[in-house]
Amino acid sequence: MDFISQFINWLLSFDKEALVLGASAIGAGLAMIAGIGPGVGQGYAAGKAAESTGAHPENQKTSLMTMLVGAGVAETTGILSLVVALILMFGNPMISQEGNALAIAGSAIGVGLAMVAGVGAGIGCGYAAGKAAEGVGIAPENQRGSMMCMLLGSAVAQTTGIFSLVIALIFMYANPIAAASVGASNEIAVILGLSGMGAGMSMIAGLGSGVGCGYAAGKAAEAVAMDPNTTGKSIMFMLVGSAMAQTSAIFSLVITLILMYGNPFIGIDANYLILGASGLAAGIAMIGGLGPGVGQGYAAGKAIEGVSLNIEASSKVMVVMILGQAISQTSSIFSLVVALILMYANPLVSMDASIIVLAASAIGAGTAMIAGVGPGIGQGFAAGQASAATGMRPKLQGAVLRTMVLGQAVAQTTGIYGLVISLVLLFANPLIGML
Repeated sequence: MDFISQFINWLLSFDKEALVLGASAIGAGLAMIAGIGPGVGQGYAAGKAAESTGAHPENQKTSLMTMLVGAGVAETTGILSLVVALILMFGNPMISQEGNALAIAGSAIGVGLAMVAGVGAGIGCGYAAGKAAEGVGIAPENQRGSMMCMLLGSAVAQTTGIFSLVIALIFMYANPIAAASVGASNEIAVILGLSGMGAGMSMIAGLGSGVGCGYAAGKAAEAVAMDPNTTGKSIMFMLVGSAMAQTSAIFSLVITLILMYGNPFIGIDANYLILGASGLAAGIAMIGGLGPGVGQGYAAGKAIEGVSLNIEASSKVMVVMILGQAISQTSSIFSLVVALILMYANPLVSMDASIIVLAASAIGAGTAMIAGVGPGIGQGFAAGQASAATGMRPKLQGAVLRTMVLGQAVAQTTGIYGLVISLVLLFANPLIGML
């Protein structure tokens, strides 16, 4: 504890503006991680357009135009992150915020962490652009419908990037964490600063939703290009499936807003380091929702593929898709439960043990939930393949469903392992007895 106190005092020995600007430099760098997504997505789109041109040179202009429009949409999150980084560097509003420097500095880092979610939207929108370019290269007469699906689906995929931008702008221009730290002790400021970082980290789960919704958009654009008669069904499945894939991002947004506007750690009679670590851990735990976002989007895309092959089986495919997506959501629900325990029923705050062990246990409990990324993706893959199989053989829906559910149950095991470790660290921590 002496070291931690000395570290906090060392940070506070700097001028407030210098500390906030230093944290803003980190936030600006973190924000630019979002540039990974557009780079990957646009490269995929370019590759598909080039492939289409090689196969159908007579339709080069149609394919190229479709690719450029889609790639332009995929660039959005990169541009948003660039704008946020430039604001932090050239017009930083955070240095004039009233409040404790530690709380504001944590919020500045939270700004950059929140923008990382844009990676997913960039990849997803790029995939949609690539599949649309490929489809219209084969059937240029269906360009309008295909582009409509691409743009509509990409708009949905961009939602998580917009969520992150909103959180970043709130931090920069109407920071509730800074306001809560006005006149507060340094201990309270540490709790608020770490909670600000946790709030930004929680938004990273939206990365998965961006990828998943983009995949569904790409499959819809491809299906409509191949057969415009499937437009209505493709759009319906895309929107329903994408709504399910957005659930994890919405869970994470809720946790972020709680940490920002209704921080439950303020007012608790416990050590500030344990409380601050719990705020950070709640955000880390929500990253486990990244997997379900990807998996549910994949399920939606494969369901569209199945319906495009047999539109008469759409009702049966819808049942399989929604059930499979619901099961795929399990990991993000586990993450949400752990985050809520950390915030509202945290057993660590009342334990009589070494503070550093208890604070580290909170971080470990949150980190363990990242294991849910794998089951979320895997279960979504199973749901997607089952949806496609049902489209091809609707009479076998029952057998397909049984196989899917059994496989998804097996795929969930590592997510359950992560949950068990998290709960042990919180409620029956064996490390405390080793001191």
